[in-house]
Amino acid sequence: MRSLTQFLLIVILLSPAKALFAQEVVNKGDVTIHVRITPIAIYGTTLIDIYKRSDKVEIVYARHDSTRFSEVREDTAYINASKNRNYSDSSQTAKLRKILKRYYVYDTTKVTIDLKKDTAYNKILQLMAQTSKKELETSKVGQRFVLDGFGFGSTIVTDKGTKTIGVRTPMPDSHPIIYNFLEETRSRLKSRLRH
Repeated sequence: MRSLTQFLLIVILLSPAKALFAQEVVNKGDVTIHVRITPIAIYGTTLIDIYKRSDKVEIVYARHDSTRFSEVREDTAYINASKNRNYSDSSQTAKLRKILKRYYVYDTTKVTIDLKKDTAYNKILQLMAQTSKKELETSKVGQRFVLDGFGFGSTIVTDKGTKTIGVRTPMPDSHPIIYNFLEETRSRLKSRLRH
């Protein structure tokens, strides 16, 4: 039951993103990747937006820092929605979460990469863009039992279309392309932020 709830949470979180990013237009050869990483605990969401344009990539990294609860408590929509709270009603939970997100505060960092100098990162971006949704989402090790972890949701936009991906805790043996993409992105963020 818990894995079904986690799956539904990923679907709920990605549904608005798909509609929003489906309208995004990119030129031939360009790639836009929007990533949402959500831990089991609702707080601590990380957002990563990657914009590949020609030979440059801009990575915008935003980590949930805090929530302005004093403002949430004054929001009439939140007050009304939480009066008769039913935790088993996923639509009500999604509505409350949507209201809460308006009050999230993110710590944001931007990094620019020259792909002429960093061809390895260009390759992993192209691999994410060209690999089918089914192949990215299918675990290479079959059924896994994950006690703790995080949800990985991504919308990938190319000139050929948009695909939305959702997986639970990608690891090197289960989802190698997604895992390598996350590790390569983390590595570039870490090295650029040190300088």
